[in-house]
Amino acid sequence: MPDASPADTAQPRPAAAAAWLKGAGFSYRATLTEAHAAEPAREGVSFYVNDFALSDPLPWRAPQQLGAVEPEPAAPLPDIEWEPPDAAGFRAVFDDLMDAVRRRDILKAVPVASAAGRVCQGDLAAWLRYVLTRHTEEAHGLAFAWMDEHAGFGGFTPEILFQIEGRRLTTMALAGTTDAAHAAELTERPKLAREHAVVVDELQRRL
Repeated sequence: MPDASPADTAQPRPAAAAAWLKGAGFSYRATLTEAHAAEPAREGVSFYVNDFALSDPLPWRAPQQLGAVEPEPAAPLPDIEWEPPDAAGFRAVFDDLMDAVRRRDILKAVPVASAAGRVCQGDLAAWLRYVLTRHTEEAHGLAFAWMDEHAGFGGFTPEILFQIEGRRLTTMALAGTTDAAHAAELTERPKLAREHAVVVDELQRRL
C-alpha cells in the first residue's frame, strides 16, 4: 500500500484492524484482535500476515468477528504521486535470472519490480473498502486485503493454495501466465510449457 500521511487520509484505528476476502458474488470482512500467535487458532478462521522475508515469528491473527458485509459507499480513486520502479536494476536482475535458468541452475524465478506512491489527496482507506465490498460477477479469483493503523496490503489472485471439502482436496496454481484466448501457448511455447510443467510436477510431488 502506498505511504499516506495521516493528515491527508483517514487511517483505520488499531481496533479497526481488518481483513477482507472477496470473490464473485461474496465479500467477507473479519475484525481482528491485537493478539499475534505462532500458530493458527484451533477452530474458526485465522489470517496469516507477514512480510516478504517472513520475519514475524507470530504472524497469525484470529478475528473477533467474521461475516458477509454490505457494499461500502462509492469512493473515488485517490490522487497518488507515483515513483516508477528502477527499470535498469530490474533488467540486470532479470538477465541474471534468465542466464541461471538457461544453465539449469534454477528452474523458475519471479523477479519483482516495486513502485512507491504517496497519497496527495483523497481517502485511500475508503476507496479500498469500496473496491473490496462492491458487487461484481466477472471476478475469476479472490481479492484480499489487510489494513491496520500503520500499513496494509492488498491483491488479487486466481490461485488457491488448497481447499478441502470433505475428502476432496483442490489446489490451483499458475505459471506461464496467459489469457484464455492464448491458452494453447502454455504447451506450444517452450518457456511457458517449462514453467507450467514445473508447477504440475511440484503439485504431484507434494500430493
